[in-house]
Amino acid sequence: MNKLGRIEEDIKYYLSKILTEKVKNPNIDGMISITKVGVTKDLKYAKVFLSIFGAKDSNNVLKEIEKSKGYIKRELSLVLKARNIPELVFEKDNSMEYGSRMNEIIENLNITKETEE
Repeated sequence: MNKLGRIEEDIKYYLSKILTEKVKNPNIDGMISITKVGVTKDLKYAKVFLSIFGAKDSNNVLKEIEKSKGYIKRELSLVLKARNIPELVFEKDNSMEYGSRMNEIIENLNITKETEE
């Protein structure tokens, strides 16, 4: 794994811990999972993809996380061993919801398998 990949994995690991253990915002409900982190080559920006389950309004949860971005970045700077902490850009990842919906549709098709004789 290259340096950029290690930094992405470290950011993913530490952000998961920070979001679950440190951020105490009552408007952030549901289960939040970080699916991917992409860091630019100059290490100035990190795009963080979040999957949000069980929230009343996932768009509101994303807005509340954006409001806490300064605190999250400061907490990240305390644990990440890097000279510069990248600017965090949070985006909602709908791939899990999409996959779940596709599985539901496929199950509801009621396709029967023909057996060979």
